[in-house]
Amino acid sequence: MSSPKFYWSPALPITVAGAACSTWAHWPGHSSYDTLAQLRDGLSRTYASNQPPAMSWLVASALQTPLGFGALLLINIGLWGWAGWLIHRLLAAHGLRRPWPALLVWWLFPVSFLYSGILWKDVLAAHLATLAFLLVTPRPCQTAGPGALAASALAIASATLVRQQMALMIPLLGAAIWFARPGFTRMYRSGIAAAWLAGVLALSWAADSALARGARQVSGLATLGAVYQLTTFDLAGIRSHGGQLRLPALDAAGVERQSLSEMFDLYGADRVDRLGVYLRNPLAGLTDPNPLLLADWRASIRANPIAYAAHRWEHFSWQAGLRDPLRCLPYHFGVEPQPDGFPALPLPTPRPERDARLRTIAESLLPLFRPALYAGVAMLALALLAWRRPLGWTALALFQLAGLAYLGSYLLIGIACDFRYAYFLVPVALVGAFSFWLPAPTHSGASSR
Repeated sequence: MSSPKFYWSPALPITVAGAACSTWAHWPGHSSYDTLAQLRDGLSRTYASNQPPAMSWLVASALQTPLGFGALLLINIGLWGWAGWLIHRLLAAHGLRRPWPALLVWWLFPVSFLYSGILWKDVLAAHLATLAFLLVTPRPCQTAGPGALAASALAIASATLVRQQMALMIPLLGAAIWFARPGFTRMYRSGIAAAWLAGVLALSWAADSALARGARQVSGLATLGAVYQLTTFDLAGIRSHGGQLRLPALDAAGVERQSLSEMFDLYGADRVDRLGVYLRNPLAGLTDPNPLLLADWRASIRANPIAYAAHRWEHFSWQAGLRDPLRCLPYHFGVEPQPDGFPALPLPTPRPERDARLRTIAESLLPLFRPALYAGVAMLALALLAWRRPLGWTALALFQLAGLAYLGSYLLIGIACDFRYAYFLVPVALVGAFSFWLPAPTHSGASSR
């Protein structure tokens, strides 16, 4: 009797080497102004900025460990490695004898390699959401068990806490769970999806409640709020595109029109930050969300739908990478200096030579920092999945749809064109590209959902 053949797989060495390489290249992680604002809020438990309290708590908690910011870096890299391992297992389960090259690409793809070291909420949320989808993606003869479903619920709840926009993913994940069990009754599948959804909501509520109990203050200043930023950006954009603003509520409140017009003159479609440099902001001191501002925002949109659409599309063209990507903060390396007005923060020692090398690498790869590129891959993957219908294709297709919906949401809510806001599309597109190699069903009786 001949002994069975042993096939050595390099998957584990690739994973260990990839994680070690990423850690070495980025230690202890790159922090921007946003990271430091989160750290300030988290240490003081006074959430005085528009940063998510959950991310502020996480940054502050990480800094209080022996690893400091490095703890956040390891979380980013660990989540990325877990997702890559799930992709490897998915491809192997579909019969690919050598799925490890996909794992190699997963670790070495330049944009994800560079971004895994940046301590941004957008990166953490993208890695969490990617993991949430891959955990519920069925493999041949195997669907996600209770442990995988619980981990997926925890991952997407955490992603939503650090990046509220990830709430868009919850119904798509619920649908993926429902479609992953075609052999069961509709009632059974609905029950599993409902239990998962209840778990997500319970986890989110528990975390929100815990943060609220520990908070000393939650700021209500308009100029620090996301609603304020969106409404003023849209009003300035409508005016810049030839619309006539309708501001009866603000006029009645005594807001100075001349100063408002001067501030709106600074408008640029790439980002709202340009309005923030105006020193005599007539809206300073308003609460957020402010009923007067919201009422005039809605009235101005209704009165100027064409100007509003032109403004939103121009901004989206920046967000999608159809304009100059250098204007859209494609990357950030290093430790942001202590901002003026901040209390003394325990920041890591800068590594300027290392950061300069990473910056040089990123500059040579600038065409890769265009979200439209990844959206194109996701659309192609979506079409091929729908045509070929490999086993588990609905979960993978919903993941591609999730990435496209995430980018598409900026048509309505985008206020700055930073590449990090669309970074979620990078892992989405990579998974979509790997799905090209999944075999189609070989016989008519096979269930392909």
